[in-house]
Amino acid sequence: MDKKPHDNITTGGDDRGSALIGLRDLYYAPREHNILPFRHRFTADGSEVLTGYFLPAYSLLWEQGYMDSRGWCDPEKAREYY
Repeated sequence: MDKKPHDNITTGGDDRGSALIGLRDLYYAPREHNILPFRHRFTADGSEVLTGYFLPAYSLLWEQGYMDSRGWCDPEKAREYY
């Protein structure tokens, strides 16, 4: 199966194991991997950086009954789905 630059990358809730191999590089070098960068200052010293942007799967659950007409997903309800 060929992966595309925009394919979803999921951790399955794993925050330490093999599912995360390579994700650090994708997050900290988004342009090198054809990922839309996110400019921010959420750093220890307030410096501006470009990184990837992580969205938990439950924040964009496109299943009937989980997202309202504004595109807002109830996080508690969506977490129960997963």
